[in-house]
Amino acid sequence: MGLESKIGSLTAGKLADVIVVKPRWNVVRSSFPTATVVLQSTAADVSAVLVNGEVRKRDGKLVGHDLTALRARANAALDNIERAVAAQHRFGPDELAEFVGQAERGASVNYAQAYRHLAAR
Repeated sequence: MGLESKIGSLTAGKLADVIVVKPRWNVVRSSFPTATVVLQSTAADVSAVLVNGEVRKRDGKLVGHDLTALRARANAALDNIERAVAAQHRFGPDELAEFVGQAERGASVNYAQAYRHLAAR
C-alpha cells in the first residue's frame, strides 16, 4: 500500500489505532485467543482505545465526551421518532385490503409486461 513509513508498526511518530481488550478471568482459556477476542468480545470488554495515537477510551470509559449530553440528545431523537410514528395514519382493515389489492393488480400487470418482453426475444 506504500504506507509503511506511516503505519504498520507501533513506532513513535506513526499513526496507530490500538484496542486493548481485558481478559475475562471467569471463563476457560481459549485455544484460539484471537478468534475468541474477535467473535466473543463486546464493548464492555474493551478497556482502552487509541485512534491515531489519541486516547479515546481509558479504563473502560470514554474520554473527551459528555455522556450525559449524548444520552440527552439520543433520548430527544428517540422522542421525535416516537412522536412521528404516533402521528402516522393507522390503516383500517378495509384500507389495507384495498392497498394489497392494488399492489397485487400492479404486480400482475408488471409480470405480464415482463413475460411479453421475454417472449418477444
